[in-house]
Amino acid sequence: MSDPETPPPSEDVQNALILEAEEQEGANRNKERHPGREARTPKTNQNQYFCKTCSKGFSQKRYLTKHMRVHAAETPLTCPTCSKSLKNQLSLTVHLRSHSGEKPFPCAACGRRFAHQLSLSLHQRVHSGERPYGCQLCGRSFLSSSNLTCHLRTHTGEKPFQCLTCGKCFSQRDNLKRHAKIHRGEKPFCCPTCEKSFYQKGHEHYDLSTHMRTHTGEKPFQCLTCEKSFNNKFNLIAHMRTHTGERPFQCGTCGKSFFLICCSFLLPRESVFFLHLSCSL
Repeated sequence: MSDPETPPPSEDVQNALILEAEEQEGANRNKERHPGREARTPKTNQNQYFCKTCSKGFSQKRYLTKHMRVHAAETPLTCPTCSKSLKNQLSLTVHLRSHSGEKPFPCAACGRRFAHQLSLSLHQRVHSGERPYGCQLCGRSFLSSSNLTCHLRTHTGEKPFQCLTCGKCFSQRDNLKRHAKIHRGEKPFCCPTCEKSFYQKGHEHYDLSTHMRTHTGEKPFQCLTCEKSFNNKFNLIAHMRTHTGERPFQCGTCGKSFFLICCSFLLPRESVFFLHLSCSL
């Protein structure tokens, strides 16, 4: 059976999953200690402990204490492999699996494996079709509340994550982290064929996965109008404008419009917009 693609959870999603796992583990321990005790009926207003920094509420003081580490930057545990600091033992356990490659939780439907149980639970919604988090503005539904939060920023235009080097803002923390590699000159992903390096493995722009298609000849993005194929979706989008006549890039000096703007991954012949601007100076 084919393996449905599920994007890896962002750091924010992983933190939420870990907190949920900790709460579940605590509930399980209490059940083991008191097997005859029935679960308490939750109170209507169960948040009795509130963070003085962000006003987030918690039902127990120990959850508030763990949450405060986010603001205080407390890092009680360190990874022995990469020296990364983790907030608690569960975070360290999950992180260590990124080094060992251990994925002890398999999906019964497709066989894909995951590093922790809650990532598996999110993935299983791909098979069940469950998308419990709906956008009230456009009706789209999502697998997790974190995905919905990121989506809502496309409506509000909110970009809360800012690059301290150039000031560029992003709607997601992971996008900011990828961007920061440009300033640091990091290119950790190397092509095994020609040894060319890239700052990201696979995303939306020209990266290692897109570059590999220059060696394999793979062109998975096909125009539905003329059936011409491309090795990345941005070249397909630009090509589609030759059919629709769309020219979204306009010169502020003469008003002339173009169907394509220059990007680092596009061919020189396609940089017509910036060529036009340079000739107008």
